[in-house]
Amino acid sequence: MNNTARNTPGKIALILFLVLVAATAWQYISVYQVRSQLISPLIPASTVYEISKEFLYSAIFLSVAALASSIFFYFKRYYAVFIIVTLALIGSRFLHFSNLISGL
Repeated sequence: MNNTARNTPGKIALILFLVLVAATAWQYISVYQVRSQLISPLIPASTVYEISKEFLYSAIFLSVAALASSIFFYFKRYYAVFIIVTLALIGSRFLHFSNLISGL
């Protein structure tokens, strides 16, 4: 097997990891954007928090997944990175974290 075929899982894992980091940054930017655009004396702070908490919980979830996948990437466990990133991106898209956390 040549060198490029052997290094392909590492390249794919790196691309997926960068996609995860970009998705995490996008969630944090969304939190900032909601909080900065809803500055008004007519809108209570609790309403702003309720609107932005879904983005915040998703960003925290993605940050934990990015930390875990970076550890696995460092130890060259590329298939674990594939699984973590895929589950994290799907989970952040379809799970509603505010409903899950408020039910605890």
